[in-house]
Amino acid sequence: MKSLISEEIGHSGMDLALEPVFPVLSPGKKYAEAARKWQGIPGIEIAPNGRLWAAWYTGGRSEDENNHVVLVTSDDGGKTWSEPVLAIDPPGEVRASDPVLWHDPVGRLWLFWMQTAHCGTTFDGRGGVWSITTGRSGQADACWSAPLRIANGIMMNKPTVLSTGEWLFPCAVWSHHNKPSRFWLPNETFSNVIVSDDHGQTFRLLGSADVPNRACDEHMIIENNDHTLWMAVRCNDGIRRAISHDRGRTWGGGKEVYFPGPSTRFHLRTLSSGRLLLLYHDHPSLRTNL
Repeated sequence: MKSLISEEIGHSGMDLALEPVFPVLSPGKKYAEAARKWQGIPGIEIAPNGRLWAAWYTGGRSEDENNHVVLVTSDDGGKTWSEPVLAIDPPGEVRASDPVLWHDPVGRLWLFWMQTAHCGTTFDGRGGVWSITTGRSGQADACWSAPLRIANGIMMNKPTVLSTGEWLFPCAVWSHHNKPSRFWLPNETFSNVIVSDDHGQTFRLLGSADVPNRACDEHMIIENNDHTLWMAVRCNDGIRRAISHDRGRTWGGGKEVYFPGPSTRFHLRTLSSGRLLLLYHDHPSLRTNL
């Protein structure tokens, strides 16, 4: 597979944030539930045979260079869960966080995470979306691929598969963390869309949306019946919406608040019925009324 890395920064063997981190396949006491002081940003997926997978990040006392990602599984519909069966734990002052689980149309389960140099902040201005995959998600002892860096930034929501077959990955380079940080990527500091049109073999930057007043982006993309694309973006005043009429290459709109509310995560997906499902906090300023 071919990943996308900014030409502005190049690759240095001394930069640990750009080095692949192979999974810890036999996590010990360090990653067990008893050692966990906190956890954040959970994600979940279900295999065709009903096996559940869940991931989150933890480690250290808060968001810091000791953060790592853990993966657990359940074979009884979520009544009980395993201890971590896999961990992503970068060396040095590099943190792994914000995992996403996703089954692609080919049948593989993907585990994505962000890998970033700590640098005294939670984001070094560049980040990096990494992934591993397995074709055996129905088994607890699944074999995983080598890690692959897909793009700069962070991806906190699942990809979208278009009716024409492209896979769109919502990766963002955060603007509010960027300029004072170690890296400065002015050409990528947007709600970006990374595309793969060969089933995850190669990736490239397709387009970007510059939505006003965005916070952590955390954007999600859906395709309408007329094949226009909507991008919902987390903003300081609620959810704003960008629209693309050319399959994600260019984006307009976003000037008006589509759903007023606090700056919080939300979830937008198309159901099998064709209806749209939106989960968000229906309150002007508080994380309540979900």
